[in-house]
Amino acid sequence: MIGFFTDPYPDEILYGVVSRYHHRSKNSKTTYTSWDLFNHETYRIPVDLPTHLDTLIANLPPGHQYSADQLIDDHTLLPFFTPFMPAERIQRTRNAMRSFMKGAAVYS
Repeated sequence: MIGFFTDPYPDEILYGVVSRYHHRSKNSKTTYTSWDLFNHETYRIPVDLPTHLDTLIANLPPGHQYSADQLIDDHTLLPFFTPFMPAERIQRTRNAMRSFMKGAAVYS
């Protein structure tokens, strides 16, 4: 669990939030930030459809107001893709974004 988290700005993607956390935490390496947030030292957060969001939520400080679904809806690019996707694929993508799957599962 981390001691603080940078609150997302309206319309900011999660990649930017994680970048600000990395800067403000003064971690000297991105692997430290990856471990802090995602319990995985080699995870590199994708710009468009990040994964491991349930892990991120579990690592946030006590009393935070975030959920994986809220981050997906408000701070990823999935809402821009959903008009062009069938409902079943949208749900499969959301599940992949929440889980600890390899990033490629999000795009299948």
